[in-house]
Amino acid sequence: MEKFSVWTDKGTGINPFVPNRNNQFSSSVVAKTLSFTAGLVLLPLRLLLVLVLSLILILISTLDQLLPIWFLRRLLRTTLVKGLCRAILSVLGFFVIEERVPDCRRIGLGKLPPRVTLKPSPIRSGDILVCNHTSFIDVLFLAYRFGPDFGATSALKESGDKVKKTGLLWALYRSFSDPTALTNLRPAECTLDFEKAARLASSQSGAPLAVFPEGVRTNGKGLLKFHPAFARLNQVAIKGESIKVHLLAFKYGDADCAHPVGSGLVHLFKLCFSVSHSLQVSRVPCDLLREAAKNGKSLDVRTVLAQSVGARGVGLLEMEAHHALDFYQKWLGGGSSAKSKQT
Repeated sequence: MEKFSVWTDKGTGINPFVPNRNNQFSSSVVAKTLSFTAGLVLLPLRLLLVLVLSLILILISTLDQLLPIWFLRRLLRTTLVKGLCRAILSVLGFFVIEERVPDCRRIGLGKLPPRVTLKPSPIRSGDILVCNHTSFIDVLFLAYRFGPDFGATSALKESGDKVKKTGLLWALYRSFSDPTALTNLRPAECTLDFEKAARLASSQSGAPLAVFPEGVRTNGKGLLKFHPAFARLNQVAIKGESIKVHLLAFKYGDADCAHPVGSGLVHLFKLCFSVSHSLQVSRVPCDLLREAAKNGKSLDVRTVLAQSVGARGVGLLEMEAHHALDFYQKWLGGGSSAKSKQT
């Protein structure tokens, strides 16, 4: 779209904020009719089930925040929260979720010695999960698989270099709402460096810490610059002693699964209307990152994460989180501020 070309990355030609085009119904008339009919039947049923399961999840997650002992919190997350999140994913059509370790040479880690296994390292309390972000489905998957706390950053241009440790409900709210909701978190509320947030997640909840270092959702076609709060991420990933860094790259097979802008409810309706969806999660364990650094590779977490998305990877973009807010103003017809545009 020409009027949004100012947010097209000059190096890659990618606009990370424009919604993807849906080619789901580009087949025969019969296939279109069957898909549309199935969607009409599935939509109300799924919405009802998602509503019921979400209300239960809200109650359980609220109880999680009130429990005084971290062991009880962890038990709750690995049983009830885990089951509820997987049930919601299944209701939405994510019946099978593929997890894999990407080819090390393709993602720039080089050839690793035989002693290094490609089996994912276990993710433990206090570890950091670094992820790209396109939809609230990312948050549900993380809650289902790892039961983490979340590290949130402000999307404002003058956002500081700290994070705020949050729970599942706050993470779901931010990932479901339109981008303007990200301005509700002011820089003054972000008081922790990400390492301290990870240690607090371990001591208070016995959990890892999941972060979306881009700071906002995109359409999944490129990776934004990381928030300043994660400036030391490369050093922590290489050192990997008390805090271990794992990368998780989400790649969806359907255009409807990406939600860079717009209403969360419309996004939910689109998910419910389609019969099924595919999700591939590429997981780069901490052991691979550290071993590559030992072998002399110049490790850049952002580059490795971008190359791990899907089978071909995505481009590295020169834009930041605050550009998404400016784009959304233009998307709504409110114009844009020149100081936030890409230079």
